[in-house]
Amino acid sequence: MTSCSIPTNSPRNSPLLCSPEQPSILLLSGPAGAGKDTLWHCVSGKLADLPKPIISRRSVSHTTREPRRRRRNDPRGEGLEECGVDYFFVPLIQFSLMIDASKFAEHAIVHGSNYYGTSWEQFSSRAGEGLVWVEINHEGVSRLAPALEEAGRDFATVFIQPPGSDMEIVFRTGKTLEGLQTDSPKAIKKRVASVEAELNAAPSYNCRYINDPSSGDMCNTVATELLRDVFGITL
Repeated sequence: MTSCSIPTNSPRNSPLLCSPEQPSILLLSGPAGAGKDTLWHCVSGKLADLPKPIISRRSVSHTTREPRRRRRNDPRGEGLEECGVDYFFVPLIQFSLMIDASKFAEHAIVHGSNYYGTSWEQFSSRAGEGLVWVEINHEGVSRLAPALEEAGRDFATVFIQPPGSDMEIVFRTGKTLEGLQTDSPKAIKKRVASVEAELNAAPSYNCRYINDPSSGDMCNTVATELLRDVFGITL
């Protein structure tokens, strides 16, 4: 299933233009296991292979939590998360100083324990890049989207989810998180509750896609549809 209105909150009310002078921004949400990392690699690769390549970059958030072990088959490799690649891991005092200095476009306490934030620096123009890709939960989108709109930035919001009813997705997400063995049972319970809230918020996104991981063909299905819908690019 694909549901799109692209992008209603863009200053130009048209597909993202990805200008190197001011990169466009794509905000991506979805439950664990939906394929967000794979989608990023598929789309960024296809954009780079265009006759007029679009260089894209993944935004890196700040957090006060400790690095976790990456899940199996993570496109970034296995082992512990890396500072500057997965997140900027900073102490609470440094995060607090950044808040006081208005360094964040959005920030919040997530799951009642650790701070996460997206800095304005992530959206600056760098070496001809045309797109910044932000993986963020729906609460982050509700804070970041108004800030970007107020700043006059070109952006769209995308939600990706696995097939099945909301109840089935919530159940499978819980099993996925248990299998990763990176969170305590209490933390998993909180994250599963947040998935329910995300699914309820999905209709508010510009685009909503259902990805069936069992098909193993995301690069030729969801990624191709996203390029068409969000960027106006038909391959």
